[in-house]
Amino acid sequence: MSRAPARREQRPPWAMIVGLALITVLSAVIIAVLLLGNPAADAAASATPSASQAPPSSAAASTSTAPTVSPTATAVAAPTAPELPEGLLPAGAVVTVTTEMLRIRSEPGLDGKVVETMSAGDAAYIENAIDAGPVSADGFAWYQVAYAHGRDVWPFQDVAPGGYVTGWMAAGDAAGPYVTLADVSCPQGPLDLDTLASRLTPWERLVCIGTRSVTIEGRAGCDGCGGVVAGASPTWLADLTQLEYVTAEGNSYPAVGFAVPPDGKVPKDHDVVRATLHVDDPAAATCAFDPPSDSTSARYEYDPVAVQVFCRERLVLDSFKVTGHDSFPD
Repeated sequence: MSRAPARREQRPPWAMIVGLALITVLSAVIIAVLLLGNPAADAAASATPSASQAPPSSAAASTSTAPTVSPTATAVAAPTAPELPEGLLPAGAVVTVTTEMLRIRSEPGLDGKVVETMSAGDAAYIENAIDAGPVSADGFAWYQVAYAHGRDVWPFQDVAPGGYVTGWMAAGDAAGPYVTLADVSCPQGPLDLDTLASRLTPWERLVCIGTRSVTIEGRAGCDGCGGVVAGASPTWLADLTQLEYVTAEGNSYPAVGFAVPPDGKVPKDHDVVRATLHVDDPAAATCAFDPPSDSTSARYEYDPVAVQVFCRERLVLDSFKVTGHDSFPD
């Protein structure tokens, strides 16, 4: 019986395998060099992106692990008061007495009769008037003020008639001021008719409204209003007797006065209107007060900057829309 020839054992082709492995490694090295290039050159290039290079996307930025802070809905920015010359006190502002005793006199000057005496910590209100001061007499700067004992906020709606006095106060001397301007705290929420009339003085309106506008609604008109403040210009802005008013429907208060520019339309009396107003009108830069020579105001010189600040505080009509009619008080 013949036997089949034994099969010869086949050995792996080591030379070929090693050769192929070397070729593979060399190819990988060449590809890596081509893809990565010069690391130093690439770092310099990434520090100075070309004009066509797009900025990082917001999606990429959002992958940062830094904590995020959510805004607080009730947060209110601190009010920013307009800059005033050193020592100047604006009309329509509350001041706090910082000296031990401060007299209020019947007229500017040491010859004026003393009508009231204030103590340290007391508050007074600089009158909302173009001639409220400062005026110079006997070496002092005098302001016309209103004072009610124990009262530190104004207006005076809740003070009985005769419950306060008015007169002139010296603001300080060479050694320092006698009073300081009270801090302004702006109310949160919309500045509506009641807030503007009852909770904010003219100076506080200027601080709190700033460059914004406000919208109020009420009945237009003011029965019995009128008159002229001689020497106040431009009349439409500097003369308070020229103001138009919006009052609460069916009532005479609260009431807010506003100036109407010469080219503006005046609301009709008894129309219920939604009025948009602003403060710090550019025309305030032209305000002046030059009272006629036969008036008592002509005895004094009035600070032109104080006059301009007075005008900056005025509410000025932007526009209005008639929404109804109110016959009160007919």
